Amino acid sequence: MVRWRLQRSHRAGKLNGAEASSSKRAFSSLHVEKTIPLQEGLTAQQLRLETGEDALELLWQGTLWGRDLRRLSARLREERDQIASVLGSRSSASSLLKAVFFDIETLGFRGCPLFLIGAMLWREGELQIHQFFAPTLRGERAVLVAFLQCLSEGAWLISFNGRAFDVPFVEDRLRAHRLPSLGERFHLDLLPLSRRCWGNILPNCRLQTLEAFLCGYRRPDDLPGSLVPSAYRAYQRDRNPETIFPVIQHNVQDLITLGELLLQLVNPAQRTRS
Repeated sequence: MVRWRLQRSHRAGKLNGAEASSSKRAFSSLHVEKTIPLQEGLTAQQLRLETGEDALELLWQGTLWGRDLRRLSARLREERDQIASVLGSRSSASSLLKAVFFDIETLGFRGCPLFLIGAMLWREGELQIHQFFAPTLRGERAVLVAFLQCLSEGAWLISFNGRAFDVPFVEDRLRAHRLPSLGERFHLDLLPLSRRCWGNILPNCRLQTLEAFLCGYRRPDDLPGSLVPSAYRAYQRDRNPETIFPVIQHNVQDLITLGELLLQLVNPAQRTRS
């Protein structure tokens, strides 16, 4: 079994008094405008900051993706003691129920805006997926605030390549909007661990390669990550939900695969899908 080495996430510089005050106002003013049923198993809540920026929080419940989430929740609960023993008891990271699996979708590399943060976290003993989506780029600030608010005290992060990409990207955008840092949270990046386990066995350690070889499934209709920015720009032009929905699904599948990959790393002999 691979040995895991947890690190703390990057930490941005401290905000000055005016910036901290602005951040506090943003946190206190995020509220739900309305709830919008989109389709079976998917509901959107319109979130709005006092300053007018909007975001949508997509909540996946019911039958759509529900089977995968219930099965994944049960498997992770079964392995909770094993995961905690590997992580160690010296930090809050030993509590699996504090883990937040996350993945972001952006318009490019660092310096570009992000428009979607997906978070898979525990609520009442079950995994739930919450996606914070900016219908327009003006909503990026609301997306960031909503993500920060979903991180409870002691929450820690699980990502795939998040140490090199997702966390530094989010920190850059938080600084751009004068919002607080993610802080010193424990962060488990599954990509380097996957490379140590399977780098000499598999063709590569891309997420979808790991899905195919370890989890036993492929994504026949998945939108390639390279096309995500153009899909969002097309959505900005036509405002057609069908244009952006493949990006939403891509993000959901990435989150579920993170959980299944965690199971493989705890016990590489097991298969997460039969």
